[in-house]
Amino acid sequence: MLPSSFPKVANRKSSSFSQKFIIVDTMFWQNAQARWIKHGKKWNQFKLPENDILIDYANGLQPLYSVKWPDVDIVYVPINVRASHWVLGVVHLHRRIIYVYNSLMGINNNARLQVAIKPLAKLLPHILNAITYYGFHGDTKVNYQEWEIERLQDIPQQENDGDCGMFVIKYVEYLMHKPSIEVINKCSNGLVSGKDGRRVILYEILAYVMNSC
Repeated sequence: MLPSSFPKVANRKSSSFSQKFIIVDTMFWQNAQARWIKHGKKWNQFKLPENDILIDYANGLQPLYSVKWPDVDIVYVPINVRASHWVLGVVHLHRRIIYVYNSLMGINNNARLQVAIKPLAKLLPHILNAITYYGFHGDTKVNYQEWEIERLQDIPQQENDGDCGMFVIKYVEYLMHKPSIEVINKCSNGLVSGKDGRRVILYEILAYVMNSC
């Protein structure tokens, strides 16, 4: 399971990272999924309200200490598939594509994963157009076309059923410093599982909290 507060320690535009990125919390996905459940059958008529919390995320108001999406290239999105498994969605804003890092490839085939992540692929154009994102980058054409979803292969896999949340955190940790798949595979021993992995992450969170006091 993922803590809803986990991105607070990592949203950065600092030169110490190799990317300009933002990490949204788990509530972002819950809100996106809720919009799709409510409006999916009549999506052609859907309009995102001006006061929708999803727009607050893109404007850097959620989660706390966040940054605006026009100031970043990548958005990391924890995605819960079928209420049982966490995967990482890596949203490339300029490319208009969602790369999916799945630590348990065997339980969801590509077709099932595409269906599960469709809410995000459908909503992203609405969110970005609401904040005139493409106007900031010279592309003023309004485009509500569903984004492409690609599940990446040959990435480290979990050995225990309950470790998907830790793998999402570790995927982000490696990607925000060294974005290539090859690097993650070489460092796969760092994607720790089980009690040891949970203990490591707990120590990292506690160390951050203590240093922030």
